[in-house]
Amino acid sequence: MTNAEVAILSLVAEQPRHGYEIEAVIEERGMREWTEVGFSSIYYVLKKLEARGLVERTGADTGSRGPARVTYRATAAGHAALRAATLAALSVPQSGNSPFLLGLANLPVLSPDEVREALARYRAALEGKRRDLEARRSGAGPGAPFFVTAMFDRSLALIAAELEWLAAFESQYAREEDPAMAQPVSPEKVLYSARREPEIVEVPETWCLTLTGSGAPEGPAFQQAVEALYGLAYTLKFQLKGEGRDFKVPPLEGLWWVDRPEEFARTPREQWQWQLLIRMPDGLTEEKVSVARAQAAEKKKNPRIRDVRFERFAEGTAAQVLHVGPFSEEGPVIARLHAFIAEKGYRLRGRHHEVYLSDFRRTAPEKLKTILRQPVEPAT
Repeated sequence: MTNAEVAILSLVAEQPRHGYEIEAVIEERGMREWTEVGFSSIYYVLKKLEARGLVERTGADTGSRGPARVTYRATAAGHAALRAATLAALSVPQSGNSPFLLGLANLPVLSPDEVREALARYRAALEGKRRDLEARRSGAGPGAPFFVTAMFDRSLALIAAELEWLAAFESQYAREEDPAMAQPVSPEKVLYSARREPEIVEVPETWCLTLTGSGAPEGPAFQQAVEALYGLAYTLKFQLKGEGRDFKVPPLEGLWWVDRPEEFARTPREQWQWQLLIRMPDGLTEEKVSVARAQAAEKKKNPRIRDVRFERFAEGTAAQVLHVGPFSEEGPVIARLHAFIAEKGYRLRGRHHEVYLSDFRRTAPEKLKTILRQPVEPAT
């Protein structure tokens, strides 16, 4: 039997249904994601199944306007055929004829720009499909049969896997086939962007303003240090702007550590040590920083401004991942990052590093975006 025949047979085997009811269930369960059955073909398929003795008519629904709707149910032979088809479907993996594979086979006929644009559209379509399936799964409600939700979960898992593969393929294409994509990216892109899946990056060396302390990021010492750094950073910004050298103050960053790095994810946040920093543009001198430090300390009345140091910061090879959500939920993401590091043949080196892309003073915790970065070195 075809997939469409098995799908429709299964629905009338659950309970007697007419064509419009079958169409409603197909839409509700998102069945067109895995089988080709159009509304106009439902009665055609039912008649084929009836001719083979797999379904039979039980009557007609005359309670609605328009022609009577014929209701069908599965016969004993239909139930047996459905069982056989189900066993075969669960037992034997099937190969699919995907147009995407045809596109990969003919990749050389496209320019790098065309490939990038096509893959971006494909990714956007996959993400849209995932959102639609998530909405359908949610709409099924808590009372939906477990096998119905399992169908949604499997489709969502396949999409997640394909998105992960797609990211890896785009990276490989950039290295091997697209010289334009393989050009070194700007320092800003490396420093302030990350994916939700772990990756290895090279972090450039820069000048920065920095302070040290201890405690959770929600604590008063942390907040005072943040205000001191930003107070000095913006004082320098306004000084340079007056000289025609304005710059954008970049996101706050923090290095966090404990005595044993491998225990970091399990150590209470109140026991963490930290070093905060804000990167500064090249060409800035210690003399200018000293002048700005005195001005900011006088204006802001924050004693920690006088403790801010101006120094070079170098990190080198690191693993990183984007975390979206409250700081208190970073633990599992950090553990996943550490597992990725070991899997790729590296070991931890230096201090856990966070880049705060969101202003946590004004952003809801569930919307916070933070780059979690860990310096690494080869394990052998």
